Amino acid sequence: MTPIEILHEIVTTEHNARQLYESAVKNRNYFKEYMNEKTAAIRHERFEEAYRRTEEFDRSETGAADEEIRQIDDQFNVNLKKYKDYFEANKEKTAKKMFDMITAQDPGEENV
Repeated sequence: MTPIEILHEIVTTEHNARQLYESAVKNRNYFKEYMNEKTAAIRHERFEEAYRRTEEFDRSETGAADEEIRQIDDQFNVNLKKYKDYFEANKEKTAKKMFDMITAQDPGEENV
């Protein structure tokens, strides 16, 4: 092999090595971009799922809370009706007891 051929071989090898390096850099950049896109897509999917679950949980908990409030309101209305009915049935007696207490008379003692 002549010195010119050796020099030509060195230049060709260097040129091929440079192309290989540039191809590797290009592939590395492509892979980074690909991974960034895939990571972003997966992250987006996970956040969407988390938001969906959060909204679903909020709806179910709001429904449960509304039901509990309705039950408490119903119980309150039942108790209020009982107290109203009791007061209506015993208002004369209750008013007399209160009057006697205010006037410091014995509630069991009848005024004649």
